[in-house]
Amino acid sequence: MTALTRVQRGTNADLIAAAQALYPMDGLVVDLTPGTKGGFWKKHQPDHLFLLPDSADFRRTHWPAGMFHHAVFDPPYVAKGGHKTSTIHEMNDRYGMLHVEKNPTLQWELQIIPGVKEAHRLLRRRGLLWWKLQDYVTAGRTHWFTKSALGELDAIGFELVDGFILDGKPGPQPKMNRDGTPRRQVHARNAHSELLIARKL
Repeated sequence: MTALTRVQRGTNADLIAAAQALYPMDGLVVDLTPGTKGGFWKKHQPDHLFLLPDSADFRRTHWPAGMFHHAVFDPPYVAKGGHKTSTIHEMNDRYGMLHVEKNPTLQWELQIIPGVKEAHRLLRRRGLLWWKLQDYVTAGRTHWFTKSALGELDAIGFELVDGFILDGKPGPQPKMNRDGTPRRQVHARNAHSELLIARKL
């Protein structure tokens, strides 16, 4: 038998498919991720999968409490900036970010944590939350969402049972700042994300 290591490479679909070797997604599964249209499930799709409708708010869904055995949640971890970039339109469209907070701390408090609370409501007792998350850097400051998540899980009513790291490739970085000065790297580049698996108490 080949051991499943904590660090995985590839896509979200590769990661979810690999993790199911240890945590089979039996029963009813809900994907609360906004706007992905099933991107997690390109390698392996559960038999009874429910996707969040395009216009739905992942913080307040129509499904009854305690309906699901598994809840998957990968909210956007990019605060909506005040200026346009080449990818902002695609990001907004894919993640339903028309009303995302510009401040990452407010985004965490007003959008991401309420989404985890909704997952808790939807899960049966002992059901599993699959929470995909990453840290976010803006204006030279790192928002350590992966560290904050551990305390939030405990406060909401989950126990952490496992975790995986998805090692990705960092994209190209600009060589110049917007004011024309040379750009200097001041912190380690974040090229990974994490998948926490937590059980509802």
